[in-house]
Amino acid sequence: MNQLNAINSFSSQPKALYILSFTELWERFSYYGIRSLLMFYMISELGFSDASAYGVYGMYFALVSASSLAGGYIADHYLGNRKAIYLGAMIIIAGHAILLLPSQNFLNLGLGFIIAGTGFFKANITSLLGQYYQPHDPRRDSGFTIFYMGINLGAFLAPFACGYIGKTLGWHYGFGVSGLGMLLGLLVFYLSNEALGNIGCIPDKNKLYKRGFLRLSPYQIILISTLLSIPVFAGCIHYHDLMGNFLYCSGVIALIALIAMAFRCKGEERRSMLTLITMMPFFVAFWASFEQAGASINLFIDRHVNRDLLGYEIPTAWFLSLTPFLIIILGSAFSMLWLQLGKRNLEPNTPVKFALAFFQASLSFWFLKLGVEEGLGIGAISMIWVVLYYFFRTTSELCIIPIAFSMVTKLAPPHLTSFMMGVFFLSVSFAQVAAQQVAKYFTAAHGMKEVVHLQDKAISLSIFGQIFEFLIILPLVAGIGMLIISPLTKDVFKKYG
Repeated sequence: MNQLNAINSFSSQPKALYILSFTELWERFSYYGIRSLLMFYMISELGFSDASAYGVYGMYFALVSASSLAGGYIADHYLGNRKAIYLGAMIIIAGHAILLLPSQNFLNLGLGFIIAGTGFFKANITSLLGQYYQPHDPRRDSGFTIFYMGINLGAFLAPFACGYIGKTLGWHYGFGVSGLGMLLGLLVFYLSNEALGNIGCIPDKNKLYKRGFLRLSPYQIILISTLLSIPVFAGCIHYHDLMGNFLYCSGVIALIALIAMAFRCKGEERRSMLTLITMMPFFVAFWASFEQAGASINLFIDRHVNRDLLGYEIPTAWFLSLTPFLIIILGSAFSMLWLQLGKRNLEPNTPVKFALAFFQASLSFWFLKLGVEEGLGIGAISMIWVVLYYFFRTTSELCIIPIAFSMVTKLAPPHLTSFMMGVFFLSVSFAQVAAQQVAKYFTAAHGMKEVVHLQDKAISLSIFGQIFEFLIILPLVAGIGMLIISPLTKDVFKKYG
């Protein structure tokens, strides 16, 4: 069967889009379930200070993103996308099972399993989707926006289900429910195996299973190495401050290696690789502001936002559902917008879309800063400022993240697609650490386990205000930089559509 026969027709989206979107939906349910619980679990049950909780949170999500680099490389050269997805899903499920057990040691170990599993899963399901589109296929950006809407349906459901169960029945039950989401995603993917055709299968079975060093096949070595990596990840989380510095150093080394890899390519492939590498620092800046939501913004809402609605106090975790809810509502509109602008030759190029995202991200924090100024006298702010923050955070997300997914699958050389998708998530990894370093630098913790008195609340609010001021400036500067480099990348994006 020819691979492109998996596409229904040029005028409609591939069937694989809906299968992979539904699978990714439940993996994201798992991911965002943990995101909605982790900070509160560490502070309320394990007794972490704000600063320590920021450190663990940042390192965990940094390693989740960084592990995609290894997972993408292994899939490109040995496993293929689909086998990597199967393996990753099973490891993630095992990690959730461990999180049902109490104590910090089990927390670190369970998170270590999830890091390893997500490395195999995340980059590969995105790059697998890209293979169902022909070069210059005008449906690609629209399809990836639909894919991103599926992701956000899982992200929308997770805080409601996991956040509520974790808060009322116990945090470990919340972790368990998020694990059930990953199990459902695995079942969906397995049952749809035939419908996916032969795209993303093992590139060379003889190479994968041929015994070599110590009578071990590459597949056995991959499994053993993965199991050995799990306690290493757990140790990195435990020693998060030390490992944060190490991650920055390794990032510089990785950047040099990527540039060297790009210069080994020839002609258009070299230009495409260098364009992708140029985009990485901008992604770091975006994600450093974007990833405040699960940590500092969560604590800010919990401590300083009046969450009363008609006599009912809205759980803090539920606010995390605002972004995915808005993406579900607005995602199809953005998808149609790009298509209609494209038909009229008015669609902005990729860097301009990214610049629009940065400016909206800056605006979102400006609204939070206005809320802080309103609340300094009383220690609490209205929910409307949080809603405005999430609205513009969402529109910024729709202008960059699905477009970035599409960009990587367009520009990366075919034999490096999953690897470069892993590089994209590596930039997210650096940003996760940077995001929590920003929060730690300005943190309101200073030994306080909770903020009770009005004077404490005023001090805490002013420190959050400093965080927001910094996060107004960071994306604003990045957006201006993106507009400056836009003409330099025009030919590359024009060639690849």
